[in-house]
Amino acid sequence: MTKEGAIRRLLKEFQEGESGQSSVLVVLILGTFLIASVDLSSMWFHRQAAQSAADAACTAGAMDMLYLRNGTITNSAGFTVGTAGDCSASSTASICRYALFNGYKATTSAGGWSQGTATGSIAVSWTFPSSVSGVTASSGIAYPFLNVAVQEKPATWFIGLVGIKSMSVKAACTCGLTPGVGVAPIVILNPTNSSTLSMAGGVHIVIAGGPAVSIQVNSSSPTAVSCSGSNNYTIDTSTAGPSGNGGKLAIVGGPTTNPFCGAYTLLNDPANSLWKSSGGAVPNPYASVSAPAQPIAPQLLTNSPIGDTTGCIQDAITSSSNGCAREDPTYGLINGVWVGPGTDSCPNTATG
Repeated sequence: MTKEGAIRRLLKEFQEGESGQSSVLVVLILGTFLIASVDLSSMWFHRQAAQSAADAACTAGAMDMLYLRNGTITNSAGFTVGTAGDCSASSTASICRYALFNGYKATTSAGGWSQGTATGSIAVSWTFPSSVSGVTASSGIAYPFLNVAVQEKPATWFIGLVGIKSMSVKAACTCGLTPGVGVAPIVILNPTNSSTLSMAGGVHIVIAGGPAVSIQVNSSSPTAVSCSGSNNYTIDTSTAGPSGNGGKLAIVGGPTTNPFCGAYTLLNDPANSLWKSSGGAVPNPYASVSAPAQPIAPQLLTNSPIGDTTGCIQDAITSSSNGCAREDPTYGLINGVWVGPGTDSCPNTATG
């Protein structure tokens, strides 16, 4: 064997050996990836579960914010609107309870969360952001938004073999009070008139459910509301409001006492506490709503009417043996006697 042939043989044997080593390396890489994917799938599941808990807790907190603002609940909601909180120190708040209902009971403080936090730890916290990108806040509300964050540190399985014993997951939800919250079903906008809301002649207003204020009268007049007669009780909001136990009548001006518009029997309000005068005006809830498009003007007749032998005037296109007929491009065939423009209040201005 020549020297060159010996070298080629050695190179061939070396390449065959390297091929086997490459195959083993590929198997190891694929195996490691598949094992790691089990842990990654587990982290994804924990992340989705934490998001569900954050959504539920945030919704519960926002509902309490609404009820507190409307005066529906007077007892403590377990948290103070405008003050950040943490479920490790306040387990009675509705935020914490709904997180718990979804399987997340806080075991540590969110403020102390770090890389060294113990495996299996859970933190639930909330803040009140002053603004949210792309969302218009409700006017007149100091803290319209609520943000709830849920953190968890579940243990890993296979990737723990390489020293990663746990991984942190976090989910957050922002919610709050939208513009227009608590707008009364009846809003009378006139700013100055007397008897802006006037009830007489057996007229009644009955409102059930809705926001805390059932009727809003913006007039500043001291006689903005009037109801004729004695003990008429023409306004009934006894089943109005979020809890269905009474809706308020708010007036910018007056009268300051109820002029027999609704109290005692119907309002179930012997202390007259639902009659709110004087109060603040509310903005026009339709100020940002575009006016409806004007209808298209009726089309004029395109055919000149002609008379028949009986004295009845017929359309040039169609006629009827039982009288007269004319055809209008907008309203179709109309039976009847033709009258000229301006006759018998007819607005048709066709010529000819």
